[in-house]
Amino acid sequence: MRTPLNGSSDAGPVEGTPLSTEQEELTNTIDDSAHTLLFLMQDVLDLSKIEAGKVSVEVSDFDCTRC
Repeated sequence: MRTPLNGSSDAGPVEGTPLSTEQEELTNTIDDSAHTLLFLMQDVLDLSKIEAGKVSVEVSDFDCTRC
């Protein structure tokens, strides 16, 4: 799932070419949308790992004043 999404978010080949303002906006929208979809898919996959019990939780103390 992640590989096709990674490919769809790569606007690199057109970045160095002359684009109209509209084409540049559309390219940016495609790139932003693909990144958003990739992050959502990663969250869904992480949730499925949690539900399957394949994630371990580590409990540790931390100093919130240093955050």
